[in-house]
Amino acid sequence: MLRRKLLTTVRCLPRCGFAGTEVRLVQLDLRNDSDESLLRHELLAWFEGMGIADAIFDVGVDADGPFAVVNDDAYASDWGDPLL
Repeated sequence: MLRRKLLTTVRCLPRCGFAGTEVRLVQLDLRNDSDESLLRHELLAWFEGMGIADAIFDVGVDADGPFAVVNDDAYASDWGDPLL
């Protein structure tokens, strides 16, 4: 069976919302049958590729799509696109 990948926008929300944190967007290629555990795995790999360890606090999916709660210390690095 051929599994297609879809470019997926993931909202990244700050865990506590300290100064200098905001909602950011990242793009991931996810399989169309992805679940939260695969989303977590792909996000961890993406952040590790950016040189940011321990960025993910939690992941989930709501009516607006996939999201991740990101530890505020990850915001010291430049990543993602701010949601305006």
